[in-house]
Amino acid sequence: MVNISRKSCWLELTTYLELALASHRADRAHPAFSKLFIETEWLPHCEALLAHRRLRAPDEQPIWAAHLMVPEPSSSPNTTEFETDRAQFLGRGRTLENPVALSRNLTNGVGIVLDPIFSLRRQITILPNKRFQFALVTVVAESREAVIGLAERYAEFHTCARAFETAWTHSQLEMRRLHIHPGDVQTFRQLAAHVIFPQAQLRPPPARLGRRAEGQRALWRQGISGDLPIVVVMIDHIRDIEVVREILTAHTFWHLRGLKADLVLVSEEAASYEEPLVGDLRRLIEAQAHLIGVDQPGGVYLRSATKISKEDLIALQAAARMVVVAARGTLRQQLAATKPVNVKSQLLSPGRHFREESSAPLPFMELKYFNGLGGFTEDGKEFVIYLGPE
Repeated sequence: MVNISRKSCWLELTTYLELALASHRADRAHPAFSKLFIETEWLPHCEALLAHRRLRAPDEQPIWAAHLMVPEPSSSPNTTEFETDRAQFLGRGRTLENPVALSRNLTNGVGIVLDPIFSLRRQITILPNKRFQFALVTVVAESREAVIGLAERYAEFHTCARAFETAWTHSQLEMRRLHIHPGDVQTFRQLAAHVIFPQAQLRPPPARLGRRAEGQRALWRQGISGDLPIVVVMIDHIRDIEVVREILTAHTFWHLRGLKADLVLVSEEAASYEEPLVGDLRRLIEAQAHLIGVDQPGGVYLRSATKISKEDLIALQAAARMVVVAARGTLRQQLAATKPVNVKSQLLSPGRHFREESSAPLPFMELKYFNGLGGFTEDGKEFVIYLGPE
């Protein structure tokens, strides 16, 4: 941050990070229950927030996380505030658009909370025509000792700056190795977002998705396990092979960053003896898929639409997180053409009208400690409430 004015600038920097510390599937299944097992603490010596998930089973993998705000050495030291309770940060009846934490000090509370977060706050002053640098660091490890070691290591600003320089050098070497440019990296990251969070714009229409019957069994007939996210590319002419080259490079890029997905190339050319398109695709795969493998989980699969039944092809497209049609243009063009689809929910109207029938009267029960509305049963295990006809 740079202060280009003639007056000193006083700022208050606040971070906010909601914690899951679980797999995406487990968090989506029951986020409120999953967060009940997270416990937070404060590390004063490196001014870092620490969180870990209490294990529910002996075979569960432990996970620890830490969060730091690291200013440059030239800045004046200030006390760091922190918050780990989302309810305390937002306030009653508020959202992230108007949290109560922006109008008061943070509570500096840690421990077992219902909805854990990471939030740090630091006050800074930037002199006229001066700049201020700081780093936001979030580290994850499998043990308390390891995560504290990382927090202590990156509590120094020069260590963070060196990490950024090393990462930049590594990214330049990786782009040279894959023969891509910064614009391609941005495109590949946007595609990865569609793999992790599927969107309707790059999937078949709902009418086709609803026709899948056998599900994963149809994938097994094609040698695909279905355990990993699936990306399908449909191509019917050799002129669109550059799109396949792009998606193969994107697939390798994801693989190097830990995102495993099955890439399925489906040739839609007419059945023939030579099958020139299949031959060109096979040679392209052999040239680019040496890092990820062929016909194995996380690798590339080449299939011909003429050798797949219509039902299996529909099942494959329905199971895919993303379906790319090569004839629609480059990956960047297809991403630019995607627009959010606003689906209006239909008003529910009863199809049939039924005559209301009152329930039969229940026998009167002698209740203990009756308070006018209800009381306990004789065994004391249930509380019964009497409701009137209104």
